Amino acid sequence: MTLSLGVWGWTIVCVAIAASIIAGIRGLRSTQNADRSSTLDYVLSGRMLTAPLFAATLVATWYGSVLASGEFIVRNGIMFMFCFGMPYYLAALFYAVIVARRIRKSEALTLPENIKRVFGKRAAFVASLAVMVIAIPAPFMLSLGVLVSSLSGAPLWLSIAGGAVVSLIIVAKGGLRSDVAANIVQVILLFTGFGALTIGCIMVFGSVETMIAMLPEQTWDIPGNIGWTGVGVWLIIALQTFVDPAFHMRTAAARTPATASRGLILSVTGWVIFDIMQLTIGLYGLAFLPSVDAKWHFLNVAQAVLPDAMKGVFVAGLLASIMSALDGYSLACAATIGHDIMGAFGVKAIRKRHLVVGLLITGVIGTTAALVVPSIVDLIMMAASIAVPGLLLPLIVSVVHPLQRILRTSQGIPPWLWIALPSTVAAGCTLYNKLMQTDFPPMFIGLATSAILMPLVGAQREAQLVHTND
Repeated sequence: MTLSLGVWGWTIVCVAIAASIIAGIRGLRSTQNADRSSTLDYVLSGRMLTAPLFAATLVATWYGSVLASGEFIVRNGIMFMFCFGMPYYLAALFYAVIVARRIRKSEALTLPENIKRVFGKRAAFVASLAVMVIAIPAPFMLSLGVLVSSLSGAPLWLSIAGGAVVSLIIVAKGGLRSDVAANIVQVILLFTGFGALTIGCIMVFGSVETMIAMLPEQTWDIPGNIGWTGVGVWLIIALQTFVDPAFHMRTAAARTPATASRGLILSVTGWVIFDIMQLTIGLYGLAFLPSVDAKWHFLNVAQAVLPDAMKGVFVAGLLASIMSALDGYSLACAATIGHDIMGAFGVKAIRKRHLVVGLLITGVIGTTAALVVPSIVDLIMMAASIAVPGLLLPLIVSVVHPLQRILRTSQGIPPWLWIALPSTVAAGCTLYNKLMQTDFPPMFIGLATSAILMPLVGAQREAQLVHTND
Protein backbone atom coordinates (compact mmCIF):
# COMPACT_ATOMS: atom_id res chain seq x y z
CA MET A 1 0.00 0.00 0.00
CA THR A 2 1.16 3.59 -0.73
CA LEU A 3 -0.17 6.34 1.54
CA SER A 4 -0.74 9.47 -0.54
CA LEU A 5 0.73 12.63 0.92
CA GLY A 6 0.38 16.11 -0.56
CA VAL A 7 2.65 19.11 -0.20
CA TRP A 8 1.57 19.87 3.37
CA GLY A 9 1.91 16.25 4.43
CA TRP A 10 5.43 15.89 3.06
CA THR A 11 6.42 19.27 4.53
CA ILE A 12 5.36 18.16 8.01
CA VAL A 13 7.21 14.84 7.65
CA CYS A 14 10.43 16.57 6.53
CA VAL A 15 10.19 19.16 9.31
CA ALA A 16 9.68 16.37 11.88
CA ILE A 17 12.74 14.45 10.68
CA ALA A 18 14.82 17.64 10.69
CA ALA A 19 13.61 18.45 14.21
CA SER A 20 14.73 15.04 15.47
CA ILE A 21 18.17 15.42 13.89
CA ILE A 22 18.63 18.98 15.19
CA ALA A 23 17.49 17.95 18.69
CA GLY A 24 20.00 15.09 18.66
CA ILE A 25 22.85 17.34 17.59
CA ARG A 26 21.94 20.07 20.06
CA GLY A 27 21.54 17.52 22.84
CA LEU A 28 25.32 17.39 23.06
CA ARG A 29 25.31 20.97 24.35
CA SER A 30 22.90 20.29 27.20
CA THR A 31 25.62 20.00 29.87
CA GLN A 32 28.44 22.48 29.71
CA ASN A 33 30.77 20.83 32.22
CA ALA A 34 30.50 17.19 31.09
CA ASP A 35 33.53 15.32 29.82
CA ARG A 36 31.99 14.65 26.43
CA SER A 37 34.78 12.38 25.28
CA SER A 38 34.27 9.99 28.21
CA THR A 39 32.61 6.61 27.95
CA LEU A 40 30.32 7.43 30.90
CA ASP A 41 28.99 10.57 29.23
CA TYR A 42 28.60 9.00 25.79
CA VAL A 43 26.93 5.76 26.92
CA LEU A 44 25.00 6.93 30.01
CA SER A 45 24.70 10.71 29.63
CA GLY A 46 26.73 11.14 32.81
CA ARG A 47 24.05 9.24 34.81
CA MET A 48 21.86 12.35 34.96
CA LEU A 49 18.48 11.15 33.62
CA THR A 50 15.52 12.39 35.65
CA ALA A 51 12.34 10.29 35.88
CA PRO A 52 10.44 12.29 33.19
CA LEU A 53 13.39 12.10 30.78
CA PHE A 54 13.82 8.41 31.59
CA ALA A 55 10.16 7.77 30.75
CA ALA A 56 10.23 9.88 27.59
CA THR A 57 13.24 8.07 26.15
CA LEU A 58 12.07 4.58 27.14
CA VAL A 59 8.55 5.06 25.77
CA ALA A 60 9.92 6.50 22.52
CA THR A 61 12.37 3.63 22.13
CA TRP A 62 9.78 0.93 22.87
CA TYR A 63 7.57 1.19 19.77
CA GLY A 64 9.92 0.39 16.92
CA SER A 65 7.59 -2.26 15.48
CA VAL A 66 4.35 -0.31 15.76
CA LEU A 67 3.07 -1.55 12.37
CA ALA A 68 3.10 -5.08 13.82
CA SER A 69 0.56 -3.89 16.41
CA GLY A 70 -1.96 -3.07 13.70
CA GLU A 71 -1.38 -6.46 12.10
CA PHE A 72 -1.92 -8.23 15.44
CA ILE A 73 -5.17 -6.35 16.14
CA VAL A 74 -6.59 -7.32 12.74
CA ARG A 75 -5.86 -10.99 13.41
CA ASN A 76 -6.56 -11.27 17.14
CA GLY A 77 -8.71 -8.33 18.26
CA ILE A 78 -8.78 -7.63 22.00
CA MET A 79 -6.06 -10.23 22.60
CA PHE A 80 -3.66 -7.47 21.57
CA MET A 81 -3.77 -6.21 25.15
CA PHE A 82 -3.21 -9.71 26.58
CA CYS A 83 -0.15 -10.38 24.39
CA PHE A 84 1.41 -7.06 23.30
CA GLY A 85 0.36 -5.17 26.42
CA MET A 86 -0.04 -6.79 29.82
CA PRO A 87 2.93 -9.22 29.68
CA TYR A 88 5.25 -6.29 29.07
CA TYR A 89 3.62 -4.12 31.73
CA LEU A 90 4.10 -6.90 34.27
CA ALA A 91 7.68 -7.58 33.18
CA ALA A 92 8.58 -3.90 33.42
CA LEU A 93 7.00 -3.54 36.86
CA PHE A 94 8.87 -6.62 38.12
CA TYR A 95 12.02 -5.13 36.60
CA ALA A 96 11.35 -1.89 38.48
CA VAL A 97 10.90 -3.72 41.79
CA ILE A 98 13.53 -6.46 41.52
CA VAL A 99 16.27 -5.34 39.16
CA ALA A 100 16.28 -1.60 38.41
CA ARG A 101 17.65 -0.26 41.70
CA ARG A 102 20.32 -2.96 41.82
CA ILE A 103 21.50 -2.20 38.29
CA ARG A 104 21.78 1.51 39.07
CA LYS A 105 23.63 0.82 42.34
CA SER A 106 26.12 -1.49 40.61
CA GLU A 107 27.71 1.43 38.70
CA ALA A 108 28.31 -0.91 35.72
CA LEU A 109 28.03 0.80 32.33
CA THR A 110 26.66 -2.18 30.42
CA LEU A 111 24.89 -5.48 30.95
CA PRO A 112 28.04 -7.57 30.24
CA GLU A 113 29.92 -5.47 32.79
CA ASN A 114 27.36 -6.51 35.41
CA ILE A 115 27.96 -10.13 34.41
CA LYS A 116 31.71 -9.61 34.68
CA ARG A 117 31.56 -8.40 38.28
CA VAL A 118 30.14 -11.74 39.44
CA PHE A 119 31.06 -14.32 36.81
CA GLY A 120 34.34 -13.10 35.33
CA LYS A 121 35.83 -11.91 32.06
CA ARG A 122 35.07 -14.94 29.93
CA ALA A 123 31.43 -14.93 30.96
CA ALA A 124 31.25 -11.19 30.23
CA PHE A 125 32.67 -11.71 26.75
CA VAL A 126 30.15 -14.43 25.93
CA ALA A 127 27.39 -12.23 27.36
CA SER A 128 28.51 -9.35 25.14
CA LEU A 129 28.09 -11.55 22.06
CA ALA A 130 24.56 -12.48 23.17
CA VAL A 131 23.72 -8.83 23.89
CA MET A 132 24.97 -7.87 20.43
CA VAL A 133 22.57 -10.40 18.90
CA ILE A 134 19.58 -8.83 20.63
CA ALA A 135 20.80 -5.23 20.21
CA ILE A 136 21.51 -5.26 16.46
CA PRO A 137 18.76 -2.93 15.18
CA ALA A 138 18.03 -4.87 11.97
CA PRO A 139 14.24 -5.15 12.66
CA PHE A 140 13.95 -1.39 13.01
CA MET A 141 16.13 -0.73 9.96
CA LEU A 142 13.84 -3.01 7.98
CA SER A 143 10.68 -1.38 9.44
CA LEU A 144 11.95 2.08 8.55
CA GLY A 145 13.01 0.93 5.09
CA VAL A 146 9.63 -0.67 4.36
CA LEU A 147 7.76 2.46 5.50
CA VAL A 148 9.99 4.88 3.57
CA SER A 149 9.80 2.67 0.47
CA SER A 150 6.00 2.51 0.64
CA LEU A 151 5.75 6.30 1.01
CA SER A 152 8.31 7.30 -1.58
CA GLY A 153 8.44 4.40 -4.03
CA ALA A 154 12.21 4.15 -3.58
CA PRO A 155 13.89 0.70 -3.71
CA LEU A 156 13.83 -1.14 -0.38
CA TRP A 157 17.64 -1.43 -0.15
CA LEU A 158 18.04 2.31 -0.64
CA SER A 159 15.30 3.08 1.89
CA ILE A 160 16.95 0.80 4.49
CA ALA A 161 20.41 2.29 3.96
CA GLY A 162 19.17 5.89 3.87
CA GLY A 163 17.02 5.48 6.98
CA ALA A 164 19.92 3.89 8.85
CA VAL A 165 22.27 6.76 7.97
CA VAL A 166 19.79 9.42 9.13
CA SER A 167 19.16 7.64 12.45
CA LEU A 168 22.83 6.98 13.16
CA ILE A 169 23.64 10.66 12.57
CA ILE A 170 21.37 11.53 15.51
CA VAL A 171 23.40 9.56 18.08
CA ALA A 172 26.86 9.51 16.49
CA LYS A 173 28.14 12.71 18.07
CA GLY A 174 26.57 12.81 21.50
CA GLY A 175 25.58 9.23 22.37
CA LEU A 176 22.75 8.84 24.88
CA ARG A 177 22.63 12.59 25.52
CA SER A 178 21.77 13.15 21.85
CA ASP A 179 19.42 10.16 21.79
CA VAL A 180 17.41 11.45 24.75
CA ALA A 181 17.10 14.92 23.22
CA ALA A 182 15.83 13.40 19.96
CA ASN A 183 13.51 11.07 21.89
CA ILE A 184 11.72 14.04 23.47
CA VAL A 185 10.80 15.30 20.01
CA GLN A 186 9.97 11.77 18.84
CA VAL A 187 7.67 10.87 21.73
CA ILE A 188 5.73 14.11 21.19
CA LEU A 189 5.37 13.25 17.50
CA LEU A 190 4.35 9.67 18.37
CA PHE A 191 1.54 10.62 20.75
CA THR A 192 0.41 13.57 18.61
CA GLY A 193 0.18 11.44 15.47
CA PHE A 194 -1.73 8.57 17.06
CA GLY A 195 -3.85 10.96 19.12
CA ALA A 196 -4.87 12.77 15.92
CA LEU A 197 -5.79 9.48 14.24
CA THR A 198 -7.82 8.35 17.28
CA ILE A 199 -9.80 11.59 17.25
CA GLY A 200 -10.16 11.38 13.47
CA CYS A 201 -11.68 7.90 13.74
CA ILE A 202 -14.27 9.10 16.26
CA MET A 203 -15.16 12.15 14.14
CA VAL A 204 -15.50 10.21 10.86
CA PHE A 205 -16.96 6.88 11.98
CA GLY A 206 -18.86 7.81 15.12
CA SER A 207 -18.68 6.97 18.81
CA VAL A 208 -16.84 4.08 20.41
CA GLU A 209 -20.22 2.47 21.15
CA THR A 210 -21.05 2.57 17.41
CA MET A 211 -17.69 1.01 16.58
CA ILE A 212 -18.16 -1.80 19.11
CA ALA A 213 -21.58 -2.62 17.64
CA MET A 214 -20.03 -3.00 14.17
CA LEU A 215 -17.25 -5.40 15.17
CA PRO A 216 -17.51 -9.16 14.59
CA GLU A 217 -18.02 -11.21 17.76
CA GLN A 218 -14.67 -13.00 17.47
CA THR A 219 -12.94 -9.67 18.07
CA TRP A 220 -13.78 -10.05 21.77
CA ASP A 221 -12.94 -13.74 22.13
CA ILE A 222 -10.60 -14.47 25.05
CA PRO A 223 -8.19 -16.22 24.62
CA GLY A 224 -9.21 -16.37 20.95
CA ASN A 225 -7.21 -18.31 18.39
CA ILE A 226 -4.04 -17.80 20.42
CA GLY A 227 -5.18 -19.82 23.44
CA TRP A 228 -3.88 -19.57 26.97
CA THR A 229 -0.75 -21.44 25.93
CA GLY A 230 -0.06 -18.70 23.42
CA VAL A 231 -0.58 -16.07 26.11
CA GLY A 232 1.96 -17.96 28.23
CA VAL A 233 4.41 -17.82 25.33
CA TRP A 234 4.01 -14.05 25.16
CA LEU A 235 4.62 -13.83 28.91
CA ILE A 236 7.92 -15.64 28.37
CA ILE A 237 8.77 -13.41 25.39
CA ALA A 238 8.13 -10.37 27.60
CA LEU A 239 10.98 -11.54 29.86
CA GLN A 240 13.19 -10.11 27.14
CA THR A 241 12.64 -6.88 29.06
CA PHE A 242 15.08 -8.09 31.73
CA VAL A 243 17.95 -8.43 29.24
CA ASP A 244 16.94 -5.63 26.88
CA PRO A 245 20.10 -3.50 26.42
CA ALA A 246 18.09 -0.29 25.89
CA PHE A 247 16.31 -0.94 29.22
CA HIS A 248 19.62 -1.59 30.95
CA MET A 249 21.26 1.50 29.45
CA ARG A 250 18.52 3.86 30.59
CA THR A 251 18.29 2.25 34.03
CA ALA A 252 22.04 2.63 34.52
CA ALA A 253 21.80 6.25 33.30
CA ALA A 254 19.20 7.29 35.89
CA ARG A 255 20.23 9.94 38.38
CA THR A 256 19.53 7.67 41.37
CA PRO A 257 18.26 4.11 41.94
CA ALA A 258 14.88 5.54 43.00
CA THR A 259 14.75 7.57 39.77
CA ALA A 260 15.10 4.38 37.76
CA SER A 261 12.14 2.74 39.50
CA ARG A 262 9.95 5.85 39.19
CA GLY A 263 10.91 6.25 35.55
CA LEU A 264 9.86 2.67 34.78
CA ILE A 265 6.47 3.17 36.45
CA LEU A 266 5.94 6.36 34.40
CA SER A 267 6.98 4.45 31.28
CA VAL A 268 4.39 1.72 31.88
CA THR A 269 1.75 4.44 32.27
CA GLY A 270 2.79 5.85 28.90
CA TRP A 271 2.66 2.39 27.31
CA VAL A 272 -0.88 1.79 28.59
CA ILE A 273 -2.13 5.10 27.16
CA PHE A 274 -0.45 4.52 23.80
CA ASP A 275 -1.63 0.91 23.56
CA ILE A 276 -5.22 2.01 24.19
CA MET A 277 -4.88 4.45 21.27
CA GLN A 278 -3.42 1.70 19.07
CA LEU A 279 -6.24 -0.69 19.98
CA THR A 280 -8.92 1.95 19.37
CA ILE A 281 -7.54 2.83 15.93
CA GLY A 282 -7.14 -0.82 15.01
CA LEU A 283 -10.71 -1.69 16.02
CA TYR A 284 -12.19 1.27 14.13
CA GLY A 285 -10.41 0.13 11.00
CA LEU A 286 -11.56 -3.44 11.55
CA ALA A 287 -15.18 -2.30 11.99
CA PHE A 288 -15.53 0.18 9.11
CA LEU A 289 -12.88 -0.40 6.44
CA PRO A 290 -12.39 -3.17 3.87
CA SER A 291 -9.63 -5.69 4.51
CA VAL A 292 -6.12 -4.86 3.31
CA ASP A 293 -2.71 -6.34 3.97
CA ALA A 294 -2.75 -6.44 7.78
CA LYS A 295 0.66 -4.85 8.20
CA TRP A 296 -0.66 -1.66 6.55
CA HIS A 297 -3.76 -1.49 8.76
CA PHE A 298 -2.87 1.76 10.53
CA LEU A 299 -1.88 3.43 7.25
CA ASN A 300 -5.18 2.33 5.71
CA VAL A 301 -7.09 3.95 8.56
CA ALA A 302 -5.05 7.16 8.26
CA GLN A 303 -5.69 7.31 4.51
CA ALA A 304 -9.44 6.99 5.13
CA VAL A 305 -9.97 9.54 7.91
CA LEU A 306 -7.23 12.19 7.98
CA PRO A 307 -6.74 15.30 5.83
CA ASP A 308 -3.36 15.74 4.19
CA ALA A 309 -1.67 17.81 6.89
CA MET A 310 -2.78 15.46 9.65
CA LYS A 311 -1.68 12.46 7.60
CA GLY A 312 1.74 14.10 7.63
CA VAL A 313 1.55 14.35 11.43
CA PHE A 314 0.61 10.67 11.69
CA VAL A 315 3.38 9.54 9.33
CA ALA A 316 5.82 11.69 11.29
CA GLY A 317 4.71 9.85 14.42
CA LEU A 318 5.22 6.48 12.75
CA LEU A 319 8.67 7.46 11.54
CA ALA A 320 9.51 8.82 14.99
CA SER A 321 8.54 5.53 16.67
CA ILE A 322 10.81 3.52 14.39
CA MET A 323 13.70 6.00 14.37
CA SER A 324 13.74 6.27 18.15
CA ALA A 325 14.02 2.48 18.52
CA LEU A 326 16.68 2.39 15.81
CA ASP A 327 18.66 5.14 17.56
CA GLY A 328 18.39 3.50 20.99
CA TYR A 329 19.34 -0.01 19.95
CA SER A 330 22.13 1.24 17.68
CA LEU A 331 23.66 3.02 20.65
CA ALA A 332 23.26 -0.02 22.90
CA CYS A 333 24.90 -2.24 20.30
CA ALA A 334 27.69 0.28 19.75
CA ALA A 335 28.38 0.33 23.49
CA THR A 336 28.53 -3.47 23.51
CA ILE A 337 31.02 -3.54 20.62
CA GLY A 338 33.07 -0.49 21.58
CA HIS A 339 33.15 -1.03 25.35
CA ASP A 340 32.72 -4.73 26.05
CA ILE A 341 34.04 -6.57 23.00
CA MET A 342 36.93 -4.21 22.24
CA GLY A 343 37.77 -4.19 25.93
CA ALA A 344 37.91 -7.99 25.93
CA PHE A 345 40.43 -7.83 23.09
CA GLY A 346 42.85 -5.68 25.06
CA VAL A 347 41.77 -2.08 24.40
CA LYS A 348 42.66 -0.55 27.77
CA ALA A 349 41.24 2.97 27.65
CA ILE A 350 37.83 2.89 25.99
CA ARG A 351 37.01 6.34 24.64
CA LYS A 352 34.32 7.91 22.50
CA ARG A 353 36.14 7.04 19.27
CA HIS A 354 35.87 3.32 20.04
CA LEU A 355 32.13 3.68 20.57
CA VAL A 356 31.74 5.55 17.28
CA VAL A 357 33.55 2.69 15.56
CA GLY A 358 31.09 0.36 17.27
CA LEU A 359 28.25 2.48 15.88
CA LEU A 360 29.60 2.16 12.34
CA ILE A 361 29.96 -1.62 12.72
CA THR A 362 26.39 -1.74 14.05
CA GLY A 363 25.14 0.11 10.99
CA VAL A 364 26.87 -2.27 8.58
CA ILE A 365 25.75 -5.46 10.36
CA GLY A 366 22.19 -4.21 10.90
CA THR A 367 21.73 -3.10 7.29
CA THR A 368 23.10 -6.40 6.01
CA ALA A 369 20.83 -8.45 8.29
CA ALA A 370 17.78 -6.39 7.27
CA LEU A 371 18.50 -7.12 3.59
CA VAL A 372 19.26 -10.82 4.12
CA VAL A 373 16.26 -11.60 6.39
CA PRO A 374 13.46 -9.38 5.03
CA SER A 375 10.94 -10.20 7.78
CA ILE A 376 10.50 -7.95 10.80
CA VAL A 377 8.86 -10.66 12.90
CA ASP A 378 11.52 -13.25 12.02
CA LEU A 379 14.34 -10.86 12.94
CA ILE A 380 12.81 -10.02 16.32
CA MET A 381 11.90 -13.60 17.22
CA MET A 382 15.25 -15.08 16.17
CA ALA A 383 17.25 -12.53 18.15
CA ALA A 384 15.13 -12.91 21.29
CA SER A 385 15.04 -16.72 21.09
CA ILE A 386 18.84 -16.93 20.92
CA ALA A 387 19.87 -14.20 23.36
CA VAL A 388 17.30 -14.37 26.17
CA PRO A 389 17.99 -17.98 27.31
CA GLY A 390 21.67 -17.30 27.77
CA LEU A 391 21.33 -13.94 29.51
CA LEU A 392 18.20 -13.96 31.66
CA LEU A 393 19.16 -16.07 34.70
CA PRO A 394 22.84 -15.00 34.79
CA LEU A 395 21.84 -11.32 34.78
CA ILE A 396 19.23 -11.77 37.51
CA VAL A 397 21.70 -13.71 39.66
CA SER A 398 24.42 -11.10 39.04
CA VAL A 399 22.30 -8.27 40.46
CA VAL A 400 20.14 -10.10 43.04
CA HIS A 401 22.91 -11.12 45.40
CA PRO A 402 20.95 -13.53 47.65
CA LEU A 403 20.41 -15.76 44.60
CA GLN A 404 24.16 -16.29 44.34
CA ARG A 405 23.91 -18.61 47.34
CA ILE A 406 22.25 -21.16 45.06
CA LEU A 407 25.43 -21.44 43.02
CA ARG A 408 28.34 -23.68 43.90
CA THR A 409 31.18 -22.26 45.95
CA SER A 410 33.34 -25.22 44.99
CA GLN A 411 34.38 -26.28 41.53
CA GLY A 412 31.56 -26.39 38.99
CA ILE A 413 30.96 -25.72 35.32
CA PRO A 414 32.45 -22.39 34.15
CA PRO A 415 29.99 -19.48 34.16
CA TRP A 416 30.67 -18.64 30.52
CA LEU A 417 29.28 -22.04 29.58
CA TRP A 418 26.10 -21.25 31.53
CA ILE A 419 25.58 -18.34 29.11
CA ALA A 420 26.84 -19.98 25.93
CA LEU A 421 25.13 -23.37 26.10
CA PRO A 422 21.47 -22.25 26.49
CA SER A 423 21.87 -19.73 23.66
CA THR A 424 23.55 -22.36 21.49
CA VAL A 425 20.77 -24.86 22.20
CA ALA A 426 18.14 -22.23 21.35
CA ALA A 427 19.98 -21.28 18.14
CA GLY A 428 20.19 -24.94 17.15
CA CYS A 429 16.48 -25.39 17.82
CA THR A 430 15.69 -22.30 15.70
CA LEU A 431 17.77 -23.67 12.82
CA TYR A 432 16.16 -27.11 13.15
CA ASN A 433 12.70 -25.54 12.97
CA LYS A 434 13.63 -23.73 9.77
CA LEU A 435 15.15 -26.78 8.10
CA MET A 436 12.59 -29.37 9.18
CA GLN A 437 9.48 -27.13 9.27
CA THR A 438 8.86 -28.00 12.92
CA ASP A 439 7.65 -25.73 15.70
CA PHE A 440 9.71 -26.49 18.81
CA PRO A 441 9.83 -23.46 21.16
CA PRO A 442 13.52 -22.48 21.18
CA MET A 443 13.19 -19.94 23.98
CA PHE A 444 11.48 -22.44 26.31
CA ILE A 445 14.09 -25.10 25.56
CA GLY A 446 16.95 -22.64 26.04
CA LEU A 447 15.57 -21.33 29.34
CA ALA A 448 15.03 -24.88 30.60
CA THR A 449 18.68 -25.63 29.77
CA SER A 450 19.77 -22.55 31.70
CA ALA A 451 17.67 -23.50 34.73
CA ILE A 452 19.11 -27.04 34.76
CA LEU A 453 22.68 -25.70 34.60
CA MET A 454 22.19 -23.04 37.28
CA PRO A 455 22.95 -25.12 40.42
CA LEU A 456 26.00 -26.60 38.69
CA VAL A 457 27.76 -23.28 38.09
CA GLY A 458 30.91 -22.55 40.10
CA ALA A 459 30.43 -18.79 40.10
CA GLN A 460 31.75 -17.64 43.46
CA ARG A 461 35.22 -19.04 42.97
CA GLU A 462 35.68 -17.26 39.65
CA ALA A 463 34.17 -14.06 40.98
CA GLN A 464 36.79 -13.97 43.75
CA LEU A 465 39.55 -14.37 41.19
CA VAL A 466 38.11 -11.60 39.05
CA HIS A 467 37.87 -9.15 41.94
CA THR A 468 41.41 -9.99 42.97
CA ASN A 469 42.89 -9.61 39.51
CA ASP A 470 40.91 -6.56 38.46
